[in-house]
Amino acid sequence: MSSCSPQPLRGSGSDPPTEGELRNLIDSRVREEVLYRKALAAGLDNNDVVVRRRMVQKMDFNRMRSERAKTALFEGLLEKYEVEIDDKIVRQLALEADQTPGS
Repeated sequence: MSSCSPQPLRGSGSDPPTEGELRNLIDSRVREEVLYRKALAAGLDNNDVVVRRRMVQKMDFNRMRSERAKTALFEGLLEKYEVEIDDKIVRQLALEADQTPGS
């Protein structure tokens, strides 16, 4: 594992990566994972304000995403319910019109 960070892929992204580029990406990812696990095992995440803030930030993001999903679901159900209510009102009005004498 020769480098700390992956080397950028050549070209504009339209060319497939070379064998060497793929190897660098894999090596970098493996190295990152090994160091991450060693850091966790050593307790380096404990009492670290940066790690703490990042975790809080991720939880806030997840909460907001969850709330947006719930809102979208609620709005979808509300719309469906309103359509059903509108359909029932139209049917009821049509039924009443049919039952009105002289129709």
